[in-house]
Amino acid sequence: MPLRCSRNARAANVLIYANPASCLPETLKSVPVDKLLKREGHRSTTVETLDQLAAILAGGRFDVVLAASSVVAAVEKLVGTTPEAPVVVAFCPKQDAKVAEGSGKAPCAVKAPPKEGALLEAIDKAVLKHDKDLRKTRATG
Repeated sequence: MPLRCSRNARAANVLIYANPASCLPETLKSVPVDKLLKREGHRSTTVETLDQLAAILAGGRFDVVLAASSVVAAVEKLVGTTPEAPVVVAFCPKQDAKVAEGSGKAPCAVKAPPKEGALLEAIDKAVLKHDKDLRKTRATG
């Protein structure tokens, strides 16, 4: 049975936006993120274009979207702000991490190359936030 980083986190449906212009595709080649997520009980889907991202978001339910910090703003625009919307987790290569800190870009949740624990912890935190947002909506609705 997979071990969860957080006792309260559950298996997530993770969408990976591996835009070819971002650092993410190169990082995914060096770190088996899909295998890591699967080993921990998560389901993952990878897309490469904004059109693919928009189509899959419209047709599926996701808890987390993993995207490079350089494209997070575009992803958040597509995802929206509803409580059902997946939580976007920013992924930064080392060379972009310092730039993102002072640039107004999305803060790095995971630095590349990712450490397994850091990636899983970021996903678990995003799942907990997603579920908390849903509970709030159901309680007030």
